Amino acid sequence: MAQDPLTFYDTYGDSVFLTRDEMIAYLGNQERWKAVRVRKGSESRKRNWIALELEDIRKYEVLRKPERFVPVGGQYLRD
Repeated sequence: MAQDPLTFYDTYGDSVFLTRDEMIAYLGNQERWKAVRVRKGSESRKRNWIALELEDIRKYEVLRKPERFVPVGGQYLRD
């Protein structure tokens, strides 16, 4: 986890899904959206970023549809 997602490029290099320029553009838009988590008492903070490293990715021979809708932002993993 990191507060600054650009630090992931130091660790993972070009293996990050977005290019560094795309991430910088996204962060600029995030500032415009004022994407901050607001808590009780008007205390606010930005959420940490997380990177997941995927291994042994493969394409299914037969298309498999998810059991539930998956939005662009992803979905929470459940047991």
